[in-house]
Amino acid sequence: MKYLFPFLLILVVIAPLTAFETGKSPLRASLSSFAVSGGGQAYNGKYIKAVLFFGSEAYFIGQVIYSHNKMQDYSDKAYNSIANSPEFLYYESKYNSYYNDRQNAYWWLGTTIFVSVIDAFVDAHLYNYEEKKRQLHMQFMDKKLSLVWKF
Repeated sequence: MKYLFPFLLILVVIAPLTAFETGKSPLRASLSSFAVSGGGQAYNGKYIKAVLFFGSEAYFIGQVIYSHNKMQDYSDKAYNSIANSPEFLYYESKYNSYYNDRQNAYWWLGTTIFVSVIDAFVDAHLYNYEEKKRQLHMQFMDKKLSLVWKF
């Protein structure tokens, strides 16, 4: 796990150097996806993915806001009730429930953003993969292996 960040940092540093090969910049796609939900996918021309990532990030942001507001409501109600009364304990349990819901939504939001950035990065690298694949062929003839590269 401690090697994951340096590995990702190296990928982000090397990405602009290889952008001329694919026609799409992996760094630009990653940053677009991080800045705007689905932005990197839209940059890469993957519009259905862009809508799916946008929708899922919007949903989790909505869940965070909803849970936070409910948590605040129950916190205020608990504050205004008598300590250790059944009413107070009910409000406290609801507060804890919405707190946990909010924390889960934060984690899902972060995971969705992370997957979106990685997906945009990989899609930018593979943008014209089929075209590049057609340029390079391996041929097996007369018990020999040859490599053909078309310019």
